[in-house]
Amino acid sequence: MRYAFLARNYREINFEKKVIFWSHVATMVACVLPWVEYVPNYEPIVIQNALQGYHYLLGMFLFTLSLIIVLLYLDRLFEKHTIKLPISENYVYAGVSLQQVFIIIMIWSVIGAFARDYTDVSTRFGIFVALIAQISCLVATFLNYQLEKQTVAQSFFQNPSTEEPLSRTRAKADSQSRFHNDIEE
Repeated sequence: MRYAFLARNYREINFEKKVIFWSHVATMVACVLPWVEYVPNYEPIVIQNALQGYHYLLGMFLFTLSLIIVLLYLDRLFEKHTIKLPISENYVYAGVSLQQVFIIIMIWSVIGAFARDYTDVSTRFGIFVALIAQISCLVATFLNYQLEKQTVAQSFFQNPSTEEPLSRTRAKADSQSRFHNDIEE
């Protein structure tokens, strides 16, 4: 069981972080699903995903941001910690998700801007999957932030455990009695 620690680490992660991870995976998958269907005059129908067409650069940026978050999550899952962040991960998750929602809206507006060149333009389910995934990621990030604030507050008001101080006082008393026994002899 070489990679048994992965299953253990995945089980230990809270539900909100799992939703964040799977939302970004769903966004990456949604980038290759059909986003728009153009029906030009007297030509075959054109179906494009986020990585094709007029909006390919925005789609690449969307895919790259999700890939970065997935790699950050996998770095924590594999216990490597090679990616060091100077701020809280929740701020990174929230910032990237908010930016991705704006990118999806920009892609939608690019699709609408080029719609006048075609007879019929219809958006497909890929753009909706990405938008729903990023909105769920924003909600999960907010809930994860609230959960971390709650655990910090609860740990502040937690009663100190009685075993640890007693064991320290016993060890201190034992060391003092040994010290006194050494002096008397």
